[in-house]
Amino acid sequence: MFESVETTCLACQKSGISACVKRWGPLKESTERADGNPGFVNDPAVQKTQLSPHEPSRQIPTAIGALISGEECNLLEYIYTLSDKPRASSTWQHLYKRLIFKYGLSIECPSVRFGLLAYSAATQFYRGICGNQDRIDDYSFRGCRALRNKVCEEFNVEEMFTMLLLICAEKMRYYYYVGASRSNPDLLRGKARLTVHMRGMHSFLESFGDRLRVTTTESFGKEVWDFVVNSFGSSISIAYTNGMDVINLSSFYRQRIPEIQDCHQLAIPFRDSALGNTVAGLVKMLLEGCMDGTKDLYRISLEQELEGYLSLCGLIGLPPMMISETQGGAKWWGEQVRIMQYYAGRIILHLSKELVVPFTWVQEVVAAALRIDKAPPRRDSDMKFEQNLAVIYVLKAALVIPPANDFACNFPVSDF
Repeated sequence: MFESVETTCLACQKSGISACVKRWGPLKESTERADGNPGFVNDPAVQKTQLSPHEPSRQIPTAIGALISGEECNLLEYIYTLSDKPRASSTWQHLYKRLIFKYGLSIECPSVRFGLLAYSAATQFYRGICGNQDRIDDYSFRGCRALRNKVCEEFNVEEMFTMLLLICAEKMRYYYYVGASRSNPDLLRGKARLTVHMRGMHSFLESFGDRLRVTTTESFGKEVWDFVVNSFGSSISIAYTNGMDVINLSSFYRQRIPEIQDCHQLAIPFRDSALGNTVAGLVKMLLEGCMDGTKDLYRISLEQELEGYLSLCGLIGLPPMMISETQGGAKWWGEQVRIMQYYAGRIILHLSKELVVPFTWVQEVVAAALRIDKAPPRRDSDMKFEQNLAVIYVLKAALVIPPANDFACNFPVSDF
């Protein structure tokens, strides 16, 4: 730097150089001389630099319109702004923010974007906003194709998010089928699609769980990893009808002690649903297995797995003995259902272990439980449930999968 052309510059002053000659750059010098070839310097090294093509110092930004279509932009905008379930919406909104921070507003990772689009389309289908299922199938297919085109050993968090979002999409479609009283073939197809994604996710977590945990925690935070594991666990009893599959998957989830016992606050709603759903699924299968009165290895395995879950619920303080929240509302009744599922599990486990005669009364009790109106049973002036009605309602709670977080929805019940 220098103050004027006549004075010595700072660099020359520090170096002790008295003759400070100041010159323009090559382009300015040639312009001042009115050269026909401005900027040309008769130096091989400089000429090589001048003649070589210039490489951009960073990636050129891509316009969002060139990356995704208008329909896809609308689907992303819809799912980003959806927030009608307070307990779960804060967790989903947190996940969206982390995905946007990592991959951009339009989700530049193709597989994750397809999974998110499939989930958004399925949510709109479930809510009656769009009755066309083709969008769910299209984005699910494109997400699966992106997974198939990648070597399994190279799978990472992107593939994990893709699988999880595809699971959530198929779960929303299955809920719609159940609520709309679709035919049995539709229910079976919906459950089959969900089962395929669940098996892939189970194999993925079992093979690369430790690596995924470290990478997800470092890039997205512990709360996102806890959400992924517990959200997967909440779908086990919904996706599977085979008893041994349920036992294997529930055992895998129950061993994820850090994600269950030390669960992040944002993932707690999904952990509670996972525990409640699994207890309800095991109770259902134990009841069905007790119909004939045989005490085989399968029934013993069910008893052991159910006992493990009930012990785990007690270890983390579920269900709560008292609820301070004002009585009434979907959240309050959802908590009541989870409490009743817990105690129904204890009752059924005790009966299964102690009784040697078959449960000949199960069908009658189940029929009575399913006849009860969805509205909570009336209570007397002492705010206590009538004893016989409470017993039946507890059994009904044990047959509902998943727990009734939203009493306006029709959830699948026992096939008795």
